Amino acid sequence: GRKYDHACQLAAALAFVVMRAQDRAGFGLARDGLRYYQQPSPAIPQLVQMLDTMQHQKPAGEAGLARALAQLAGKLHRGEIVIVLSDLWEDLDELFRAVAQVNYTGAEVILFHILHPDEMDLPGWNDVVLLDSETHESVTVNVDDIRADYRLRVERYLADVRARCRQFDAQYQFAPLSVPFQQTLEHYLVRRCTL
Repeated sequence: GRKYDHACQLAAALAFVVMRAQDRAGFGLARDGLRYYQQPSPAIPQLVQMLDTMQHQKPAGEAGLARALAQLAGKLHRGEIVIVLSDLWEDLDELFRAVAQVNYTGAEVILFHILHPDEMDLPGWNDVVLLDSETHESVTVNVDDIRADYRLRVERYLADVRARCRQFDAQYQFAPLSVPFQQTLEHYLVRRCTL
């Protein structure tokens, strides 16, 4: 999907920046927990393997991001940085309990929040059938009937995510598909360098 491609572009660019600084980059994929994990390494073949893995994986099923982070926490060391690229459509209580586990190891969490514009503000359709890509359940709705309530819920959800990031000392970077990944990365790096 487009969100997965956007996340992969950001992940590859971030790994390249890290390796250019002669630091180590690792890589993991969440699908019902930590499905794939590559130990951090400074070697260029590591980047090639990351790109190959990204290209051959397709998003399917539930990410289980909280479970993946909890599993990852057991592999982390003090001073490491965990960059999460996700739409964060997760149980936030579970997710931030896992963020706390990562924090406990002395590692740092940065969340890149990837959303499609249609998830932010429903498109201008009338009656539509909505299909959940993870559960394959469907429902028919009149978009105009729910647009205002949907927008309000999304705004509350985004505010909740940001508040929890502050509470759990995680950095937050909004990374919508409507903004080129290079621009998001530049914005993040400038902000990081001035913190």
